[in-house]
Amino acid sequence: MNVKMSRQTTLPFDLSEFRPPSPIEKPQVIILGIFGSKRGLSEIYLRENIINPILEEIGRVPEKALTASDNTASSIYIEEWARSLNIPTQLFEADFRTRGRSAAIFRDSRIERECTVALVFQAPRTTRYDLLAERMARKGKRVFFIRNDMQIELLEGNTPPDGSAFPYTPSG
Repeated sequence: MNVKMSRQTTLPFDLSEFRPPSPIEKPQVIILGIFGSKRGLSEIYLRENIINPILEEIGRVPEKALTASDNTASSIYIEEWARSLNIPTQLFEADFRTRGRSAAIFRDSRIERECTVALVFQAPRTTRYDLLAERMARKGKRVFFIRNDMQIELLEGNTPPDGSAFPYTPSG
């Protein structure tokens, strides 16, 4: 026995006004990877003119910081800054004994894979970090590129490192 019942009910409101709820987005985990270093920077200059503007652009403190364990002044300052904010820091060592000259490249590639946001200091005599910053930006990562003249460039997507992407130039 196939009985089809059709019943039309009239609702006191129009259902077209209601939208389905938007999908809940998971907050993006911010893992800050630090590449390269700068000689002659003071801890105060690094915090006030580089780290603070970057944190303002990101909008919050990263959940984790990744850096090389090369004992340069800027690496030590960044490590102290992370410790003062209770940000877990993971140090990556370059295994020169087994990798030879390419040990730093292997170390940086590990940091590159794990970070979601990068802070890259331009090297004075090589373009290795320039190419690394461009490659990470093409892969969709936010890259803050610190040029030799201490200007900060934000590279996202296909933004070229020409100084026009991030409107901040440190004073001093």
